Amino acid sequence: MGNALSTMREHMPHIDTRVAAIFRHDRPIRPQGSTIVEAGDEVFFIAASQHIRAVMSELAATGKAV
Repeated sequence: MGNALSTMREHMPHIDTRVAAIFRHDRPIRPQGSTIVEAGDEVFFIAASQHIRAVMSELAATGKAV
């Protein structure tokens, strides 16, 4: 938890994913590379179907809501 979105590529260099939206306290946040995902955030992402579980695991492993 507490990592910027831009670090996802470092953790998963072989997976192409994009965070489409983040909701924090029921309010939308525009995702940018410098955005820090916080506990309780709802993160919506796009990835190839075969990579969905890996991305969800990466988010869950760092304590982020998925």
